Amino acid sequence: MSWESEGIRLLTPSLLRPFVLAAAAWLILRILRVRHPASRHSVWTAVLIGMLLLPLVSDLFPHWKLPVLPTKPDAPAPVSGPVAFTSSTPFDIAAPPLAAAGVVTAKEPSTFHLPAIQKLLICCYLAGLLAMLTYRTMGWVLLWRIVARARPLHSRRLRESADILTPVAVGVLWPAVILPAAWRTWSVSTRRAVLAHEFAHLRRHDAAVSALARLVQCLFWYHPLAWWVSRKTAELAELACDAAALERVEDAAGYSRILLEFADTVNRAGQRIALPGLAMASGSRMDHRIDQVFLLSDGPLRKLSRPGMLLALIGLPVMGLAATIGLGESGAPSPVAAPPVQAQPEPSGVEPAAATPAPPRQTVPQSPPAPAPKFEVASIKPCSIEDMARGGRGGAGGSSDPIRVSVECRTVKDLIESAYLRYANGVGHSPEEIHLTPIEGGPSWIESEHYTVDARPESPQSQETMRGPMMQALLEDRFHLKIHRENREVPVYELTVTKGGPKLQRSQEGSCIPTDWSKASPTPRAPDETRQPCRTLAMPQDGIVTLDAQHKRLADFCKLLVFFGRPVIDKTGLTGFYDFHLVYSQGVAAAALDTAAGPPENTAADVGAAPPFPVALQELGLKLEQAKGPREFLVIDHVERPSGN
Repeated sequence: MSWESEGIRLLTPSLLRPFVLAAAAWLILRILRVRHPASRHSVWTAVLIGMLLLPLVSDLFPHWKLPVLPTKPDAPAPVSGPVAFTSSTPFDIAAPPLAAAGVVTAKEPSTFHLPAIQKLLICCYLAGLLAMLTYRTMGWVLLWRIVARARPLHSRRLRESADILTPVAVGVLWPAVILPAAWRTWSVSTRRAVLAHEFAHLRRHDAAVSALARLVQCLFWYHPLAWWVSRKTAELAELACDAAALERVEDAAGYSRILLEFADTVNRAGQRIALPGLAMASGSRMDHRIDQVFLLSDGPLRKLSRPGMLLALIGLPVMGLAATIGLGESGAPSPVAAPPVQAQPEPSGVEPAAATPAPPRQTVPQSPPAPAPKFEVASIKPCSIEDMARGGRGGAGGSSDPIRVSVECRTVKDLIESAYLRYANGVGHSPEEIHLTPIEGGPSWIESEHYTVDARPESPQSQETMRGPMMQALLEDRFHLKIHRENREVPVYELTVTKGGPKLQRSQEGSCIPTDWSKASPTPRAPDETRQPCRTLAMPQDGIVTLDAQHKRLADFCKLLVFFGRPVIDKTGLTGFYDFHLVYSQGVAAAALDTAAGPPENTAADVGAAPPFPVALQELGLKLEQAKGPREFLVIDHVERPSGN
């Protein structure tokens, strides 16, 4: 799985699910009528902890979908999926990329392309995270310098510093109270109120909660709830310590004047980098705080007797529900590709007839599609080391058993490729067509962990159906697979004819047997059949590749060249079937890719016995030119390790 997809997967649970925690906290406070700031501070601190743990819990726990609005039955399914050609043949050994083979093509214009949306989002997130960490680090450095210069008073937990203006409680591991240098001019009542307030912070471990809030702000800087809850816990921590101080001084008016004096001092000093501590007074929302101080002095407020136990009993189930339950469509079918268009085989050597205009289409009411058959019994087991040592990777095809499908020691990515590309919609496709659609996304273990799948349908089915639509349903059910197709504009090659015209060899009618890739098992040869299957083979030896392809259309030949790294589009306009034979060098540098002119005439002599691929292609009267064109991608949105059998 790419790092962008992994980052999006971890950040996605933190978008909407934290609102469930906030709503649960609000309900607890409303239903129990909790008004004391200490208890309210505990509840919102639990929300901060939940926000921090929610992405991890969402990644580890299973997921359930709550049904909402069903999909409209008459909604047309998107038409996508590979096109099957019955005349395709296998490509046994992949050729090197075109860049390594020394392709000489037209120069591609230098243009700026926007990055993929996932990479753009992750880069924006990382930039914001870096900015937040830099800002917080500057605050910690400033605090460390102040603490280092502060002079201890009666104990290490009480210090004096000329660098601060108001009392502040700092430190997570070694908490302490730092007083400004002017504390000696305070009255006895002011000293008593300040020390009661600040040491209440130490007893309540408010500095640790403040550090947690700053961490949540850094990690979820994009989320307004992270900022709101952090500010809420800071305000409630000050009010809780105000309540402790009022129990000592018992003078709300005098205590309010102390707060106003400190706030006025902060306002006159201006703004600076915020210290990662708890200042007794700031210049913001002081009017609201004074109102709360007088409210606290009126009498005891309702509080939670054991907030930790209550929050554990209520908060953990709420976080579990928020992490595991999402919204989905009721009865919505799984997103699978529409049936591919299968080209009809043509007699060898016969030119296809010119296309005739299609008659006007008439709208015909369609009934909802019948539900796809599913496996009655399915076993999915991890492949052991002994199984791998025995070389168990069979099951790619070859069986015609209508009541069982067995796939041994295949990776999840192999299973996805087979179900969504090789046998999409119950029709087989050739290997070169499969490679036209790259698979992206998913965690790294889908390419390293192997599984054995043994499944039986409710009624006899073809191997193509079991390995395609039915295997898709099994993957979506047991692996919780979510996948979609998307088209992108990518660099491609266009195959065109050179000025001298094509020099291709037409296939002789009936010279070989075309491979029928639409079936999982090969068609048995007749006893009196002497012809061999049409061959497609690339043999590299000592840096020289010999490519042989029999009975190929130009469009099918272009599919073979996808192994060079880009899709190739047939722009020759040639029809019919041809035999291809190319011998080219595999180790020629590709510096000529940046030139629009063709290769020099003596290139073949310069490289030895075999010319580079573009020269070998020009000997057939063909050439490749760089261009832009669409390409389909299969994107894995979500996948989990399989559930139990």
